Parts: sequence; structure tokens; C-alpha cells
Amino acid sequence: MNKNFLYICTIFLNIIFGEVQDTTFNKYDEVNGVFESYIAVVDEKNITKMSKYFQTDWCTLHFGSGIPTVITNEEEFNIVFNNWKNSSKANFAKTRLDKIEIAPVWDHIDTKLCTVDATYSRLNEKGEVLGTGRAL
Repeated sequence: MNKNFLYICTIFLNIIFGEVQDTTFNKYDEVNGVFESYIAVVDEKNITKMSKYFQTDWCTLHFGSGIPTVITNEEEFNIVFNNWKNSSKANFAKTRLDKIEIAPVWDHIDTKLCTVDATYSRLNEKGEVLGTGRAL
């Protein structure tokens, strides 16, 4: 009887005074840093570096209101982004992040998948806003 009483008291004390480990997602700064690094590579217009941020063997890209583009290899990625690089859309000097919201798919510390909703401005060499956009 004394053994059972001691065992039950130990369990209750552990429940009451035990440290509760926080298991909620806590990688906001890390995800933000990766996204900011990607934006810096976009500003360089370095297609090879940009491709390192994507799974180029199967990736769906959506630009504006058009039909999504499915990329199945790095060559297709290079075609899409070289077309962008050679278009008027790439005529900017820098990107300024105006707002960024990061939402983990699951609110758990081990979550590896997040949605990043960013509003940005494209700037010219003088720092003047050429246009704004949104990336998900």
C-alpha cells in the first residue's frame, strides 16, 4: 500500500511541477531569413542560384491570373526564368519586402512546410517604387 501511495504521489508531483515542453512551431525567423535570401538572389537575377530554392524536378509556379506552369526539370526552370530575366518585368534594381506572413501547415515544432505570403515593392536605382506585387 505504501509503495502504491508513493508511486501515485510521484506521478501527481510530476504532473503538477513537471516542465511542459513547448512543441509549437518556432522557426519564423529561419523561414523569413531563407525567403529574404531568395529575394536577394532574385535581385541578382541569378537563375542558377534561384533554382536552388525550388524542387525543380516537380514544381508548380503560378504567375498572376494565368494558368499555372508545371516544371519537371531544371532546364524548364531555366527557360521560364531566363524569359523573365529578359523581359521588362526584370527591369528593377532591388526588391523591398513590405509585409511577410509565415504560416506553418501544422503548428508543431517539427513542421517543415510553411506558407509565406509576402507583399513586396520593386525599386529602381534611386529607390523609387516601380511596382508592387505579392508572392505566395
